Amino acid sequence: MAGTSTQPDLGVVRRSYEGFRARLYDAIVRPVSAGYRALAVERLALRPGETVIDLGCGTGLSLPLLAPMVGEQGRVIGLDASPDMLALSRRRVEAGGWRNVELVEAFAHQFRPERPVDAVLACNVNQLVASREVMGQALSWLRPGGRIVAAGGKGGRGPGGLAVAGFVYTTVCLFQRERTAARWILHPRPWFVLKELLPSLEVETLRGDTTFIARGVKGE
Repeated sequence: MAGTSTQPDLGVVRRSYEGFRARLYDAIVRPVSAGYRALAVERLALRPGETVIDLGCGTGLSLPLLAPMVGEQGRVIGLDASPDMLALSRRRVEAGGWRNVELVEAFAHQFRPERPVDAVLACNVNQLVASREVMGQALSWLRPGGRIVAAGGKGGRGPGGLAVAGFVYTTVCLFQRERTAARWILHPRPWFVLKELLPSLEVETLRGDTTFIARGVKGE
């Protein structure tokens, strides 16, 4: 994104998943991320009637988990800059019949919710999690006591880390034009900005230290 160290070209970001790339992303990432995605949503501890922002919602893979948790009186805001990704999210919402889901096409650093929200999920968007501008903005969306959970891949050591690195570089080349995303997916501590902004951030690593889930609470 403009003004950040992670996504400097807004045009590339918007076009990154054009056409078949969005469908390919969905097909590859859905099974790979299913386990830690469910854990990340669980860590949000959502309650009926709450509002949650799915930051970089992509093709809507987290929506089937989020929408039932906040219930009919709650609200899920799926935020993404890619129209092609959002088109698949929209199909998912229509198929699920979730009237409590709103999809918004916008860059995270330019988005402002109407009122403070209860929670923010940032799953598989390390390039956003590593952006001080975006994370500062995300925390500004939260009410005091609101929760943020970030989750995704990370750089690991040994054979497992090498295998994940090979998978990441191959798939990023296949379905994403914003190639620098690979270095953020494989960063050893993708949560470093959040840790600076929220010193009490709790981080757990999974899958042989190749996946992380970070949870923080905004102070009063």
